[in-house]
Amino acid sequence: MAQEALVTNHEDGGVQLTRRLTLGCELSCTTKQGDTFRGNLVAHDEKENLIVIKEASSAESLPTASDIRNVHIVNLRHVTKLEVTFEPLAPPTSYTKLPRLDTERIRRRLQTNIEAKRREIRSRG
Repeated sequence: MAQEALVTNHEDGGVQLTRRLTLGCELSCTTKQGDTFRGNLVAHDEKENLIVIKEASSAESLPTASDIRNVHIVNLRHVTKLEVTFEPLAPPTSYTKLPRLDTERIRRRLQTNIEAKRREIRSRG
């Protein structure tokens, strides 16, 4: 049995989630333009009120690794109906075992790029 998602009306006409959804849950949403998207929740950005839905390319068969998938970034401010059709007790392990970011490497790379730009500006100036 489908469970209606807990949403509230947003001040600019869309919906806003009032609780966190489990990554990997199956949901269906209809936009103000009449488009309907069905698939698994891959991400949710609470600040921007966005969700990312991954849908299988074929509804008739179970998806395999070789299936092409459509990914939709949906702004909940443009959604009129949001329904959770299945919510797992825990997110799939593929979603919980994401690699850690090497922030020190990112910082060094940023610094290297900044220094390279400064050298380029000095050489032109």
